[in-house]
Amino acid sequence: MSAIVVKELVKLQRNFLWNWGSEGRKIAWVSWNKMCQPREEGGLRMLGMRRFNTSHLFCTCRVAWLVWAKCYEWMRLATMDHQEPKKHFASFKVSGAKDSVNLMWACVWIAVVGKIWKHRNIRIFIGGRIDHNEIFDLAQLKAWSWIKFKTQGVCFPDWCLEPMVCMKFVKNL
Repeated sequence: MSAIVVKELVKLQRNFLWNWGSEGRKIAWVSWNKMCQPREEGGLRMLGMRRFNTSHLFCTCRVAWLVWAKCYEWMRLATMDHQEPKKHFASFKVSGAKDSVNLMWACVWIAVVGKIWKHRNIRIFIGGRIDHNEIFDLAQLKAWSWIKFKTQGVCFPDWCLEPMVCMKFVKNL
C-alpha cells in the first residue's frame, strides 16, 4: 500500500474515533498506540494501517509465518524469507521443474493465501479463533482439489504425505 493511501486510511480511522462530527478541536482521549494494542492489554485491537498491509497479512504476521513454515516443511523446501507477497510468489517454485509443475505449486501458494485471508476475515468479522494448523490443512485440501484434475492417480493421503512425488504425475499443460 502506498504511503499516501496509508496516511488517508489512518486519518479516516482517527476521525471516526475522535471526531464524532464536531467541527472544533478534536480530543484524543486515548493514544493511537494504546488503541492498537490487544484487548487483553486495554486496547481496542485497532490495526494501524502502516502495519496492516498485504505484506504483513500474508507473509510476516505470526499466523501467516506459522502457516508458511508448515507449508515449507510439507513441501520439503528451504524457507523463503520474503517480506513482499509478489517476491514470495515468484520464488514459490521448484528450480529445474517443468512449467506445469511450477504452475501447480502456484496453486498451492494461492490456496494458502486464500485460506489465510478467509480465516482473518472470520477472526475480524465474527470473532472466531485462528489456528495455523487448520489454515494449513484446509489450504492443502483446497490445493489438492484443484491439482487432482491435472494429475493421474493421486489421492489425498498421497498428496499429504509426498507432495513432491505427486508432482511427478502432473500432466503437461
